[in-house]
Amino acid sequence: MSRIQILGFDNLNKVAMTKSIQTYLSLNLAESKAITDQLLENGKVELEVDCNSKIKSLVQSLKLANANVKIVE
Repeated sequence: MSRIQILGFDNLNKVAMTKSIQTYLSLNLAESKAITDQLLENGKVELEVDCNSKIKSLVQSLKLANANVKIVE
């Protein structure tokens, strides 16, 4: 299991971020939106990713949504 940190954003595409989280972490819409809202409120979020093969795709997708993402070992 790995973790990623989202530390801020630049003109965040909220819909794209929510869809990315929903797709790659297999969460429902409400759970995914809550994570996006947490980032907007606190400026940072940490997520655990069960499947290492999904990390690269998730990080790339979140970067396209203008989130500042890094993988935490």
